[in-house]
Amino acid sequence: VGTKEPSSKVTMVDVKGEGEEALDDTLAKPMLPKLGQESNNKKHMVTHAGKVLADSKQGDSTGKLAKGDITENKSAGGAKQVDGQFTGNREHQRQLGCRHLLAIFVLSSIITISCLFQIRTRYWGLYKTTSGANIEKHIIEKKMREQHSHPFSIISGGCSGSTAMMRFTRELLVAHGIRVFPVEHEMLKPAKNNYWNSALQKLTLNGEVLPSRKKWSMMYPYYDKVILEAMNQTILSAKENNKTLVFKSDPPYVLTKHKNAVANGLKEMGVRFAHFYRSNLLDLAVCNVRDCFGPGSKIGYPVFATNGTRTSICFQRRSSKVKVKAHIDTSILVKHLQRREGVLSKAINSLRPLTENGKSFTHEDLFAYEYTRDEDVFVQSRDVWINFLSFAIDIDKATLTTLMRKYQGTLTVKPHSD
Repeated sequence: VGTKEPSSKVTMVDVKGEGEEALDDTLAKPMLPKLGQESNNKKHMVTHAGKVLADSKQGDSTGKLAKGDITENKSAGGAKQVDGQFTGNREHQRQLGCRHLLAIFVLSSIITISCLFQIRTRYWGLYKTTSGANIEKHIIEKKMREQHSHPFSIISGGCSGSTAMMRFTRELLVAHGIRVFPVEHEMLKPAKNNYWNSALQKLTLNGEVLPSRKKWSMMYPYYDKVILEAMNQTILSAKENNKTLVFKSDPPYVLTKHKNAVANGLKEMGVRFAHFYRSNLLDLAVCNVRDCFGPGSKIGYPVFATNGTRTSICFQRRSSKVKVKAHIDTSILVKHLQRREGVLSKAINSLRPLTENGKSFTHEDLFAYEYTRDEDVFVQSRDVWINFLSFAIDIDKATLTTLMRKYQGTLTVKPHSD
């Protein structure tokens, strides 16, 4: 074994045991060319005829070479080299690792975007089909609460079908997500306005002794002031509870000497009006007689259906199981109907400036679908409902259709003799 210590500490091992003579001969030979030497004088390898030559930092090529020898460079910062190949290049490994991370990030982003696109496509399709109905309903409900929270009143006289009108209107509002403020229908009547007493307490009416609430009349001198204060408190209470006020107005309460004060005062509070009436004047006359309403008392009186004797049950018959008929003086019936037709025509013209759409609608057109299963009649009634309440809410046709189906064909037309 021959050993020489150049500046780079190279150790040569004779694995074949050729002896000192072989080593001396090798050292005596001229130096091999410095193949592959780098200009920066860093350590490098030169391979020739199966032998490995290890150079120092200064480029020295001294050292003992032997066939099959393995050389290990121990210089500062050196890297292990086996069979002439480099391993462990740290800079190269860092660059490769960064590239791998970048590739993983790009691939993950592509997968995420693809998944989001598929989810968006799927749920957009559902919006257009099944789930879309629920989403659209939610949007409609929100729109109703924001845009249609103002109070409104339906003007109609007695025996015009106002009870059915108010019931269906409130159901329709609820179906559209609008919460209705719970009050009596006829809010303009002192006896049915729960805020009348508080309005009286707030107002000082020249120190006069005032009648009780049930004895108040719309013709009383201070009626307009008290009713407007009571309605103002009602509207404020409805707003505080995030509910909509809907009430009925009898034509005399907005067409009397107080019409300018009451009607205009309500409009200043944001109240909107619509008008509907019963066009079948004979039905109207029979109802007025049975309920003992003003016009009916001039042509007849109510009687028990069983024996024809007169009764004073009047309006209470609606909540009673007792069957009541109308006894009518036919000799004056025609003139009465003609007179009522003139009164009705005048009321329609007078109410036109007050109503939002300037139109009046009939009970017969609105509720015709309840007396038949005919689909053409159903569609006609539905269109009338949409026009009738267009001033108050943006009606969803599907919601209206579903509600109307509950009552379609549930009533029958009865002869006047019954």
